[in-house]
Amino acid sequence: GWGLSSDDRIRVVDPEVQCGSIGAEVMSLGVWRNAQPLGPPSSVEPKGGHTRNKTSATWEGIIVTRMQDYRVCWCGNFGNCREGKHFALPIGTIQPQGPSNTTRLKAIPNQPFALRIH
Repeated sequence: GWGLSSDDRIRVVDPEVQCGSIGAEVMSLGVWRNAQPLGPPSSVEPKGGHTRNKTSATWEGIIVTRMQDYRVCWCGNFGNCREGKHFALPIGTIQPQGPSNTTRLKAIPNQPFALRIH
């Protein structure tokens, strides 16, 4: 990035939400409420010797609770970062890693069954 600041904000949204549209200002329900990156970046750092040109912004401690892809939408310090149209720039995708299984099982209560996760 170039010209990043502590006034920048991001939203982690569901993949069907388009950055810059209504709803892009709302964090996905798959992001744990107590770990949502609603505020400024944890750090904003320059690269090289240009101390006024901040090229790296970090939001730490984000926790997702659902195994799904997420879109990350960015609002620059030139906007007020309150409406979906302000979070207009898609800056990445989050793809959680871990076990998943979309198989539906028919299980009989009080009877053992097997579940295999790949």
